[in-house]
Formats: sequence, C-alpha cells, structure tokens
Amino acid sequence: MAVVSSNDIRKITRGFQITLPKFFREKNNLNVGDLIEVLQEGDSVLLRSVKREEDKEKAIESLLNILEEPVSEDFKEKNEEEIVALIDKERGRKI
Repeated sequence: MAVVSSNDIRKITRGFQITLPKFFREKNNLNVGDLIEVLQEGDSVLLRSVKREEDKEKAIESLLNILEEPVSEDFKEKNEEEIVALIDKERGRKI
C-alpha cells in the first residue's frame, strides 16, 4: 500500500475528531455523511473510504456491534442517515 502524505498535522479535538485536509477529501471524493473505516496497521491509523454498498452494510453492522445495549429490530432497519443522526445526538450528550 502506497503511503501518501500531505505533510499536514491535524489536532484531535475535544470530541476526538479531526478535519480531513481538502486535498484528501477531493482526491477520495469524500462528502459530509460518507462513511470511512478506521484501521490499525502497526503504529499507524489508516482511514479507508467506504463507497461500495456491501462495504457500507459491513460498516453499519460494525457500528451496531459496538453499541453497549442490545439493538432492537427497529434500529437495525434504520437507514444510514438516521443512524448517523442518532450517533451525533449521542455524542452531544457525552461531550
């Protein structure tokens, strides 16, 4: 895997968020609401764009698996936008 660097250092915010540089967003055609997969490779953190439908389903399933409480069938049937809205709402409570 080729490593591309923009020589850009980003600060992790209080909510454990970073802003992706414009160069990366444009190169990878990333938009608000898109999913990215976070991977660990040695001491590096890798971000992978999730664009294919089967990858989106896998990413959503991963999100569901990290929840501490049992997931209702109603929740599993929510679409991607509804899930992101619920995550954002929950983040607001914890910050």
